Amino acid sequence: MGLELVPKPPKKLKESLGEEVTEELTEFIQKHQQFGNKTMIELSMEKYERRLVEETGKLRAEMHAGFGKIQEQFTDVYKEFARVHEKIGSLQESIQTQTRWMIAAIFGAIPLYLAIYKYL
Repeated sequence: MGLELVPKPPKKLKESLGEEVTEELTEFIQKHQQFGNKTMIELSMEKYERRLVEETGKLRAEMHAGFGKIQEQFTDVYKEFARVHEKIGSLQESIQTQTRWMIAAIFGAIPLYLAIYKYL
């Protein structure tokens, strides 16, 4: 760190305590501040980690619930596709039946028209 943690003590303090004691006091205060900073950083990191785990858990729960809803919607879509498939099958059967009747009517009408043509 380029910054001074503890400002230089005033001259009067140096004179009354002495040079050696003043330096030791300054070192003690610096070590105390460093310890406090380190402790504060560790506590902040622990709190952040706990919060991160908590928020991640909430996010996972929300995602799980959301995926469950999506699965329900897909189930509904699959059911709707099955109904549409049934209706298409029913429509195909109707068209098939109608086509048979039309062909039968055409083949039935041909002899009738030939008979009418012969009598006229």
